[in-house]
Amino acid sequence: MKKFFSRCFPILAFLPCMAMGQEPIRIHVEHDTSGLIGDAFSLKLSWTCRHPENVRYPILQDEFAPGLQILPEDSLPKAEYVQGTDSMGGASVTYRFSAYEEGVYTIPSLLLEYAFQDSLLAVRSDTGTIRVFAPVVDTTLDIKDIRSLFNVEKKELWNEYYALYGHWAWILLGAAAATAALVILLKRRKSGKPLAPPAGKKTVSPLEKARRALAALKEKQLWQNGLVKAYHTELTDILREYLSEAAGIPAIEMTNEELCRALSESPSLSKEQAAELIHVLDTATLVKFAKSQPTAAEHENSFEKIQAFFDRIGQETSQDMPESEPSRPDSGKSSQEKPGDAAEADRKDNDTPDKN
Repeated sequence: MKKFFSRCFPILAFLPCMAMGQEPIRIHVEHDTSGLIGDAFSLKLSWTCRHPENVRYPILQDEFAPGLQILPEDSLPKAEYVQGTDSMGGASVTYRFSAYEEGVYTIPSLLLEYAFQDSLLAVRSDTGTIRVFAPVVDTTLDIKDIRSLFNVEKKELWNEYYALYGHWAWILLGAAAATAALVILLKRRKSGKPLAPPAGKKTVSPLEKARRALAALKEKQLWQNGLVKAYHTELTDILREYLSEAAGIPAIEMTNEELCRALSESPSLSKEQAAELIHVLDTATLVKFAKSQPTAAEHENSFEKIQAFFDRIGQETSQDMPESEPSRPDSGKSSQEKPGDAAEADRKDNDTPDKN
């Protein structure tokens, strides 16, 4: 007996050391035991140890047991940690699952891995069972038909939508209008244009606009300073803009050949007048593309032909004006009497004898 005790004593003395060298971990499982088909059942897995954050818990997906399916939103659960007493901590993780057939199902054992010191401890939970019942249906009751469809007037729908979102529509419209106004004001200020048109500004006729441009071209003295190409280009542009605005000829978009053909076929121009304008256009084309160098007389001749063309149009316009509206100076009276004034004077003369 003493010999047996002497042999077992070292082993018995070493057992407490082994127990102290191994970290204890306790696992607890809670789950629903019964329910109906389609219910969301709960499975809570808890553990307690010195370092609960070092425990790797299972990730359950899809069907984790025959007939038991994890709900999609709980396929990646997060653990909740709780600090305990005596340097012990705890954690738990909850899974939700469901079953879609009646019967008794077994909840399998779940594996947890605990990293302690230089070793990895594998611990399993206990198994469990859950019973799933089918809902009770009273077969003696009559089966009711599906409710028939009914119409909803558009006015009712519109009133309902307006009550819910009407104020937002007005807010968006007001914001859009304010944004558009701000963009227009910023563009006008950036371009240097006045924010509002000046009051009483008169529109300029195409003829007056062309005459002013012609006078401005003469003051620039382009060909006198060696800018021959710029001079003839601007001179023909003045003619093209007038024809586009006043004569209805798309001269700006036409080539020189197309514009010359349109002038020669114009019923408002004589052959001599059309030939003079065509000569000006041909001279400008030679200067721009053939690098021709006209003489000073030819420069003046082109300018005079365009000026004469505008003067002739101005004379025709003044002749077409009615004689009853002649231009009068502000300080004097008109030498001619309007027909309405003469009729008024005759009426007064006829009324004079009646008063006497």
